[in-house]
Amino acid sequence: MKTKNLFLAGIAVLLFAGCATEYTPDISQTFDPIKEFSSKNSINLINGQPSNEQEFFFRKYYADLNHWTDLAIQIANRELTKRGLTVKPDATKSLTMSITGAKTKVGWVMINSDVLMTVRASNGYTATYDGNDFSAMVGNPRSEMDTALMKVVAAMLNDPQIVSFLTK
Repeated sequence: MKTKNLFLAGIAVLLFAGCATEYTPDISQTFDPIKEFSSKNSINLINGQPSNEQEFFFRKYYADLNHWTDLAIQIANRELTKRGLTVKPDATKSLTMSITGAKTKVGWVMINSDVLMTVRASNGYTATYDGNDFSAMVGNPRSEMDTALMKVVAAMLNDPQIVSFLTK
């Protein structure tokens, strides 16, 4: 009887609490507009996020910041390639990218998702960018996180210092 009660209690905890789930953002969506530029330069995109720790961002969902940095690099690679740059590991210029945070805040009428990314260019320039998406009343925090990740890369590619670095 005691074993049966423990088993039922365990099932109840799983049903009510749920299991933590690593969320992988969908990076196939359309990209926020960025200033047009083109370059024939080569660039190395480096993952600078050493941590594989899981960061909770909403209810049962968590982000692997190292993996999310890889996704941000994939987005940047796609967008830079469209603009004529060649992304390759032996390029003399590099951008070291690191997703440093992912948070979703739920209020009474608003859901707000943020992704923070620090970028260090090989010329010494460093900046931190914020990708933000929100919805009123009804929203999908996972979809907002997808958009926030896209927006943080767009913020980097809209930075005049980064564009200058990439094009000169």
